[in-house]
Amino acid sequence: MCNGSEKLDELREKYPKLDNMLSSIEDKLQEVEQAKEEDKESLLKSAEQKIKMFKGYVAEALLKENLKDCFEEISEKEVQQETSQGKTNIDITCREAKEDFKIENVEVKKGEDLFIESKIGDKAYITQQIDHMKKQVEGHHNEGNESKNGYKSIIVVSADYKNINDEKRAEFEKHLKEVGTELVVLDKMASEIDDKVRESI
Repeated sequence: MCNGSEKLDELREKYPKLDNMLSSIEDKLQEVEQAKEEDKESLLKSAEQKIKMFKGYVAEALLKENLKDCFEEISEKEVQQETSQGKTNIDITCREAKEDFKIENVEVKKGEDLFIESKIGDKAYITQQIDHMKKQVEGHHNEGNESKNGYKSIIVVSADYKNINDEKRAEFEKHLKEVGTELVVLDKMASEIDDKVRESI
């Protein structure tokens, strides 16, 4: 893949939303330190919940950073698109690849657009999101109809996906193949991304 930084502290400087999110976690941890002993446990749980919520955006920022030199433009915000089930938001929209390259087993050709959905979470979260992901990739293909030089559609999931039962995964992957969306399974578990957030604080 094209060059890019994976250091979270560097990403904080480049992505204000990410910095704001992580700053709120730091504030929550500061509250824990200053709280009475009987209040610390609940405040710590609240901080942990924030970390788990933010890992999805951390993953998106990492993807954008690693792809920034590959495309002419990467959307700063989610792009909204119509589907047969109503509107959906595309997590990452990349316009006009500068050269041929690969993301895992997905070949992106020069000039193509790339639409990415990112789902980072434990087995239960990803399982619960499967139907929603089907709606989201419909948005990819509707948006792709406007691409000048073709496009690729991918879903990126954390390694937790592998823990979903075989039948459920097979049905989902069959659907993705039918509509023309590729699945990329990261080698990191969601808990490892949580750890990256903690290390940056």
